[in-house]
Amino acid sequence: MPESKTKSVIQSILEKDYEDSEFIRLMREIITENIENNKFYSDMVKDAGFKVDNLNIVDDLDSIPFISTSFYKQSENIYKKLVKIPESEVLHWNCSSDTSGDPSLVGVNENDMDFLTEMSRKCFLDFIPRDWPRATLYAFSPSVTFLNRFCLRYTKVRPVCAYSGNYYKATEEMARVKYLFKFSIPKAVKGTIAQKSVVGAFSIDHSYLMKSINKNLKKPEDKRNYIAIGGSNHLINIFMDFMRDNNIAYNLGTDFDVVVGGGGWDGHKAQLKHDPIDKLEFVSNIAELFGTERKRVIDIYGFTECPIVFGSHWS
Repeated sequence: MPESKTKSVIQSILEKDYEDSEFIRLMREIITENIENNKFYSDMVKDAGFKVDNLNIVDDLDSIPFISTSFYKQSENIYKKLVKIPESEVLHWNCSSDTSGDPSLVGVNENDMDFLTEMSRKCFLDFIPRDWPRATLYAFSPSVTFLNRFCLRYTKVRPVCAYSGNYYKATEEMARVKYLFKFSIPKAVKGTIAQKSVVGAFSIDHSYLMKSINKNLKKPEDKRNYIAIGGSNHLINIFMDFMRDNNIAYNLGTDFDVVVGGGGWDGHKAQLKHDPIDKLEFVSNIAELFGTERKRVIDIYGFTECPIVFGSHWS
């Protein structure tokens, strides 16, 4: 494993407080760092005739050349030119969820991974102030190991890891995490042969979640774990349908949260396609079936791309 390099400007910003008056100076430092560490961006800046010294006021920001996110798509075949470190120092390539059928690929080193972990902690744990060390999270999603293996279907680039797996590191501060997403190899083989699809091989461990909730509710109130469920809104919706069909309901009060993210309300997320989900109805169902407040439902879509992670108001 290559040794960590000097922290980037953005990483330094993340670790300290600063005044808004420093905004332009910081932007100049970030742009200079990008120019020095990436030839592709350096050439782009030269072609645009942009000079860092000309960035003096907020109105100058729209003149900054930028690299479109579409440039990172595998089909563009220039993702290797967009890293700010030598390719030999790339630990692995972060792969997106392939919602479009054309994954994005971003090379990262150890510092990048540390930065993403800190970013996720700020987005998820700091922004949602709860007693996380006392929390048990039931995740309607695959484990990081499964996500990383699934990436092998999207790309031939190696080594590769799921980008979304970076945010799972934040869960290490919780008391316990249980992934409810199950995958059956026999069903996958059968589905591949019959329908050329592995969709039927996926399921959610409903019984485990119900047993765990019931066990927790039997404890004295001051001994109970704080419970959170999170992950795919579609899979949580399926579980609520199951609850209704079987007349199951709980009274979890305020020691409970539902955290969803990553979109999918329109019926399409990563490899999953389903009917659109009405968000207001979803929230109302959570409150009714779990016996909690509507405000306990938190949609963190876009949090990991939000300026809050830099302690500022810019993107």
